[in-house]
Amino acid sequence: MHAFDTIDGSLIWSFVPPTVKTCELCKLPDPNNPLQLKLPWANYPDNIPFLRNPTGRGGLVSDITIVHNTIYYGTYNFWDYVRVTNVPPHRPNSEGGQSLPLPFYIESNSTIYALNADSGTIKWTHTVEGSGYRFGLISSGKMLMFSSTDGKIRAINSDSGKEIWSKYLGVGLLTSPIIGADIDNNMMILQSFGGQLTPNKQKISGALIAFHLPSNSQI
Repeated sequence: MHAFDTIDGSLIWSFVPPTVKTCELCKLPDPNNPLQLKLPWANYPDNIPFLRNPTGRGGLVSDITIVHNTIYYGTYNFWDYVRVTNVPPHRPNSEGGQSLPLPFYIESNSTIYALNADSGTIKWTHTVEGSGYRFGLISSGKMLMFSSTDGKIRAINSDSGKEIWSKYLGVGLLTSPIIGADIDNNMMILQSFGGQLTPNKQKISGALIAFHLPSNSQI
């Protein structure tokens, strides 16, 4: 993550999340090294499979949330095992890689960061073991809410990063929750889920669920 001066575009600070475990072949090439920039693929000239993290989607795949002087955002580790291949004519948007079964189990995880907006230093972190994260964070009052691929909506304290509550919806969540009100001004948390395929290609019906917020909610 980079912060720039809005007047002249100069770099104010840069932050590399320490929890993202970048594989040796996944590091960005040196822009001053022409040999690195001209490599046809990551492990050239080899064509053997290699472990990759972050994946082609990156380790930072969520929008940031800014509240007062704090920046909140999420990162994740999700290893895959790939072999570089030719791009077939029927898949022009392919990454040019073949995903293979992992040679051994590597657990995914996610980390939510709270950063000082002035300096980019860490205020706190919140780790979610065994689950990916690809969305955004919703802030209201002193609470942050987010969904994760383990099927849970989580609410954490925005001052400390400690979990307040979580709810399991039974299927991996691929969109963020939102906060809204009905015509009578009753506050709710809305979450869509489903609408995708299981690993064995079974369809999961989609739905939208609304949670009513009690009067003593921290939101």
